[in-house]
Amino acid sequence: MDGLLSPKAICDAVIARGVIGEEDVKSLRRYVFQDGVVDWTEAEEIVRIHAACSDRDTAWDVFYVESLTDFLVWNAQPKKYVTAEKAAFIRHAVLADHKIESATELALLVNVIHWSASCPEDLVELAVEAVRDSVLNPDDGAYLRGRRPNQICEIDVALIRQVIYAGASEGGYTVTREEAELLWELHEATREADNADGWEDLFVKGVANYLMFPRGAPAVPSAEEYSSRQNWLEQRRGVGGFIAEMGKSMSSFGQNLRDADLFGTQAAREREAMHESRLAEALGREAIDDREAQWLIDHLGDHRTLDDNECALIHFIVDNAPAIHPLFKDYVQKAAAAG
Repeated sequence: MDGLLSPKAICDAVIARGVIGEEDVKSLRRYVFQDGVVDWTEAEEIVRIHAACSDRDTAWDVFYVESLTDFLVWNAQPKKYVTAEKAAFIRHAVLADHKIESATELALLVNVIHWSASCPEDLVELAVEAVRDSVLNPDDGAYLRGRRPNQICEIDVALIRQVIYAGASEGGYTVTREEAELLWELHEATREADNADGWEDLFVKGVANYLMFPRGAPAVPSAEEYSSRQNWLEQRRGVGGFIAEMGKSMSSFGQNLRDADLFGTQAAREREAMHESRLAEALGREAIDDREAQWLIDHLGDHRTLDDNECALIHFIVDNAPAIHPLFKDYVQKAAAAG
């Protein structure tokens, strides 16, 4: 391709062929990133070519996510804040028939939420709904089509964790009531399934976070500590593996995901451990109020039919709460008496 052509001319040529090859991606990458900035025109052309060409080299998916994350997050004013205008742009980019239909679009949305300091809450809700739909109705979901419905796999755990603990979500590093409701809905739908090992931990700590984390607590950690453009430049290589794993059928979904670094380097995982430590410390300072205690009891239901996840949640709250609400204390005593 001629490097002097406009992005529109380059995209017109690719669209006319209906195929995005590896060399096309290399040429577009050189053109788009030559000045270090992805602008509105280039972003619009990237979305246009993505929508028009279904035959795409795998390198395109990584370029699509990287370049649009750069545009939506790092070229924002102020940086890392997704404006209403850019939120409308990403909705147009990822939605077809009012839903997310592929792993690539979902990877873009999760990546933007992950790296943003702030974005409209409906973008978080879109990602949450895509995960829910893929677990409950996988044949019509955005990723891992063909798998058994109503079963939580490792990709689901990774996605849910990234979305509900994203700094850009309404709760930041706290879990909102809507997100806790999602966790419980998935728990109910998958209670008889052979779920991924990390699901119980995510369910227990996510619901406990909603019930116990002080709403006015500062973000854990600060945006400056958690992410910077340099971190993103170092970590974005993980996007390719993320998309590849999400796009697999369940028949080929194997052990290698455990070694996949979905959003970055070992250093990022070490920061994650530090954040969890801070979260645990904050949980121990907050008591459950009347409304939260009743919400929990309503969701737990009959104390004689508690399952392993629910018992683990009760134990976690009892072990970490500075005080046990009288309503919940009474429920726990009845559950213990029932065996």
